[in-house]
Amino acid sequence: MRKKAFLILFLALALIILLIVNPFFDKQNNRPSIIDRLPNTSYKGKIHLLDFSKNLQRNLKEMQVPFRDFLSPDFLLSQAKTYGINIQKPIYIFGENEADWGFLIEVNDSVKLISGIQKLKNSFSFSDTLVNKKTIFHHSDLNLNIYYESDYLLLYIGDNLEKTINCVAFAKKGNASKSWKNFLARTSTSSQKVIISNTSNDIKSIGFNEVVLSHKYDSNSFKINTQLLRNYPINLKLKNKGFSFKKGKYTNLFANIHLDISKFRESIDENLIKFINKLTKNIGFPIVEFLDAWEGDLSFVRGGFHKMKQEYVETEMDDDFNVKQVAKERIIKVPEFSLLLSFNEKRNAFLSLLIDKGLLRKEKDIYYFLFSPALKVAEEGNQMIFYSGKYKTSVVESCETKIQFEYKSNTIEFEVDSINKNKVFGGISFPLDSLSNPLSIF
Repeated sequence: MRKKAFLILFLALALIILLIVNPFFDKQNNRPSIIDRLPNTSYKGKIHLLDFSKNLQRNLKEMQVPFRDFLSPDFLLSQAKTYGINIQKPIYIFGENEADWGFLIEVNDSVKLISGIQKLKNSFSFSDTLVNKKTIFHHSDLNLNIYYESDYLLLYIGDNLEKTINCVAFAKKGNASKSWKNFLARTSTSSQKVIISNTSNDIKSIGFNEVVLSHKYDSNSFKINTQLLRNYPINLKLKNKGFSFKKGKYTNLFANIHLDISKFRESIDENLIKFINKLTKNIGFPIVEFLDAWEGDLSFVRGGFHKMKQEYVETEMDDDFNVKQVAKERIIKVPEFSLLLSFNEKRNAFLSLLIDKGLLRKEKDIYYFLFSPALKVAEEGNQMIFYSGKYKTSVVESCETKIQFEYKSNTIEFEVDSINKNKVFGGISFPLDSLSNPLSIF
């Protein structure tokens, strides 16, 4: 009898415990994941912060960065553990434009996180506000908003706070957007430490569906790989052979383009033409006629100055106060640059069109493009070389397609590595040395 009573009591207690605990587990199992909470925006990305930090530390050794230790993996991990943030998992990035960005970070200790946010509030001017009955910590100067729950932290900068909170805080399990699922399902996405996708209307306006940026470690430079993707063929190829200017000591802008555009001419890309026309609308450049005459080679180099004599006429008065025109000469400094273009048999017709439109002026053997200085001309095969210096810039054989320029003490280079049907692969990089300051770019 005692055994039976004990068994009944045990079963009753077990049932009570089950009734109390089961709803808790059901609630946890139904809780949305971070992926479910991500807003469906034009910019999508993720960063493995610790792995990225390891690569970045190796880069920063080449530079004189005073706060390098604060970006080390050990320091970042210790700070994250102190405040209950899990940076051993990816941090997800979303945004709609340059002024609208958000970050979702996994939390593994909400008690520590609350303590950290309280310290943040005490140290900086954060105020509390309610958005859809959710308490948000807001910093007005930075337009920064912080919201958290037991398993995630949201950092948001932008003006669409209510919409963002609705998406993040009231998400349902399994309701991740299709675009996020597709983005995260890519093989390249899973292998990259930092990757950001841009599918904005600005990208679509030039005929592409998406631009993907990812970080690549390089011991000599900070490099970002780029991919441009579209649904239909690009109809461009990189040439295997071409001629470019030789970069000089004082060069601050350097560009080489070597493209096979024969298929592009057969099927003109209207979206790209519209984009180029938009860029050149102030001068009305005849882009279609240019493409008919151009053979896909362009090289440009700029840097340095040279002195030259310039003739001019000045009005003077003689001793009898008669006005007369006097021809004089003066020494002026002229910026040195050179432009190489390859043309087909339609070259002369195109140059005549430029003259008719007032974009090009010719005086004897000297040319002037809009506000350019006097340009001499040399011809080599199907190439025309315009140059403002005393001597023609040296030409070397090269098939590289890249642009290099100086910006805020950094030499930035963009290079196209390959074009494959509907994809363009390239990279943006700048060297890391004691003279460069990559942080100034941002």
